[in-house]
Amino acid sequence: MSKTTFHLANWSVGSKISAFTFALVGAIIGALVLTISATTSSLLEERASRSVSTELDGLVSTV
Repeated sequence: MSKTTFHLANWSVGSKISAFTFALVGAIIGALVLTISATTSSLLEERASRSVSTELDGLVSTV
């Protein structure tokens, strides 16, 4: 029986390019998702803070 192992050296050129492209696109999409979620989170937090501040100012002026 011949034992075949899953080594990168046994891959064809097309398989190596495909795997590299898949990993690169995955990393780019992951970075975009992280950036967008962090930006959205900070914007929502700032908006909520401003909203609470406005509500409190209205409450203080009423009292």
